[in-house]
Amino acid sequence: MLGKNKILKSENHDGNYLDVQDIFFTLQGEGPNVGMPAIFIRLGGCNLACEFCDTEFESYNRLTLIEILDKIKDILQKKPKTPLVVITGGEPMRQPIAKLCQKLQDLNLLVQIETNGTIFRDLPKDVQIICSPKINNKKYYPIRPDLLPRITAFKFKSCNF
Repeated sequence: MLGKNKILKSENHDGNYLDVQDIFFTLQGEGPNVGMPAIFIRLGGCNLACEFCDTEFESYNRLTLIEILDKIKDILQKKPKTPLVVITGGEPMRQPIAKLCQKLQDLNLLVQIETNGTIFRDLPKDVQIICSPKINNKKYYPIRPDLLPRITAFKFKSCNF
């Protein structure tokens, strides 16, 4: 992406579909659940265009909640000891993810969101929110004050200014 992605606004709909870049099994590589087997749901689009971002999140497909959950269940059949689902992006809070989070928790999965902290969504109580604040072109994007009490952990990446 390297700051060349289209900046997308927050979406407001019923959450019965989401723009999904990819769903895959891996190990969580950072944050409080490092080393834990995880299913990543990479959602499409972002509300920022950071010049250092190297994540592909623009070639996404619109999937229904049922399609997303079916993919999760398929992975869980192959990897039954996977307790964690990480919803990332792009910026996952850009889309209405509360319904997905609740459905995942109903499957007894730990849900973790990786966010830049600039958008607030009212999410189910036990969802872990990992915030990675951004500084881009010497501009700091402040964390939403209403999100601060919900944040489980912060993640900072060093970059050249």
